[in-house]
Amino acid sequence: MTTRKCSFDGCGKASHARGLCSGHWNQWYVGKALRPLGKKSETAGLSIEDRFWFYVDERDFNGCWNWTGNRTKPGARGYGKFGVGQREIVAHRFAFELLVGPVPEGFEIDHICRNRHCVNPSHLRLVTRKQNMEHQGVQEKNTSGFRGVHWDKRRQSWYGKVQHNKRQYFVGYFSSAEDADSAVVSLRNELFTHNDLDKQAQVAS
Repeated sequence: MTTRKCSFDGCGKASHARGLCSGHWNQWYVGKALRPLGKKSETAGLSIEDRFWFYVDERDFNGCWNWTGNRTKPGARGYGKFGVGQREIVAHRFAFELLVGPVPEGFEIDHICRNRHCVNPSHLRLVTRKQNMEHQGVQEKNTSGFRGVHWDKRRQSWYGKVQHNKRQYFVGYFSSAEDADSAVVSLRNELFTHNDLDKQAQVAS
């Protein structure tokens, strides 16, 4: 089987998406003009901090500082990754530790903006694992379009559930996904402290 090559002239790397290798795909994804890969040569001799900022684009109208370097996964699902010596760390953690301070043991960094590429420290916050899980969107496999809302085929009804401190809270069966979502959001707002998306939706309504 012949491996498809990147369509960028002279690249020769294996195609990843849209006919481009992962490096050129990242350039296209962040809106940059395609150019030969080789940022390492462009950043040679720079300090770690300057090399980090070389990959940061601060032009997002939402105030996000978007990482333009390598990512842990392609597309919106991946976090930025940055090489420090012989190891790689996620870019937003490096930014937080550089501009805010160390991450205490037992804590994680949450993207308030829900943009995994963002390294703006004002969009980041220290949270526990539980708090990080509270600030979630809809799972890809959930076809209802609402977090915590699912279809019961046997009952032909929508139902809602909330997980909090390892306990499942069932909120009932509903004729519409919207009604189930309203009940689920209300309960999460009672139980959770870091479910910003719920609180924003409630204010907007």
